[in-house]
Amino acid sequence: MKHYMILSALLLTLTLSASAQNRDLYIYMDGKPDVQAYENVFPLAPTDNPNRYVVDSLKIVRHLKEPTGLRIELDADGLPTVIWKPVNGAKNYEVYRSVNHSPYVIAKGAIVQNWQTNEYYFTDTDPQPGTSSYRVRARGIVIESLLSSEIVSNYIDPSAIQTIDGTYIVTEYEYDEFSSELNESAKYQMSVELDPNDPTTATIRNFWNMRSDIEAIYDEEDQALYIPSQTAIGSHSTYGTIYIRGVNSDATAYTNYITLRFSPLGGKLEEEGYFSAYVNAGRFGYYQIKAVKDNGNGTTGNAAPRKSRRQLTLKPEALKVDKNRKADCKTMITNPVRRLQ
Repeated sequence: MKHYMILSALLLTLTLSASAQNRDLYIYMDGKPDVQAYENVFPLAPTDNPNRYVVDSLKIVRHLKEPTGLRIELDADGLPTVIWKPVNGAKNYEVYRSVNHSPYVIAKGAIVQNWQTNEYYFTDTDPQPGTSSYRVRARGIVIESLLSSEIVSNYIDPSAIQTIDGTYIVTEYEYDEFSSELNESAKYQMSVELDPNDPTTATIRNFWNMRSDIEAIYDEEDQALYIPSQTAIGSHSTYGTIYIRGVNSDATAYTNYITLRFSPLGGKLEEEGYFSAYVNAGRFGYYQIKAVKDNGNGTTGNAAPRKSRRQLTLKPEALKVDKNRKADCKTMITNPVRRLQ
């Protein structure tokens, strides 16, 4: 392949010493192959003259180098800030944003220069939840750069961050031991209240829709509630006291605790594994709950329906207690908090 340095800004025909075949014209700034023009590849078509080629149009535009060294930091308000190094010859810059893989558009926000580091800063004042990708273009008086490589930020709206205490809408599922499927069995409200004098202790109200209070251990580091097995949750009119105990995720053995894992983003509380509800005469079944914070917004608010499709039929004992299984909560092993018996 031959390279040619074109000096004119407009060229309609070009004479080449070659046989008649399709060729590409490559254009470089200052005749240097490593410095390309803005549009540098143009197809050439042969003519009736085997030594003459034509190009429909020719556009030669010198461009600035694209910004480099992009990184993202959060400002004091938690807003994503894009930072990059200055470009020689640039008079200003444009920042483009793509939200959740949508097309790039110019982002809103001011661009300022840090005179100590000589870097430029752009704070996105209208961040959107999810994944945002940013690219920067340098602009001169009459020329501009290509877009920079992209940098990605995952923004979480602070209003979506919840604390564990509050009211939840619970969806309960019963485990089918024959099909290994979960079927929705009940929906109700449940609340979690941390002890103001002991942040490692929580009161759960209306667990399993039994309208009673039970005590649990809260591990802030793990973001989880641990309910000890053999905790009494209510009373049955025929069979007496109802107890619960943890069941592992394979439904093959009982565990020491029922674990409810909390997700601050969106305020979700989900059980790891299952729990068994039982009385002295036998058990009712294996259940799993998934809950989301009820913020009283009128959609899933305080008017949430209380429904139940439970078939409270006693079943024979099926599992063995895994005596070698360690406690689900590491705080139960190291004992930094009070154990519940």
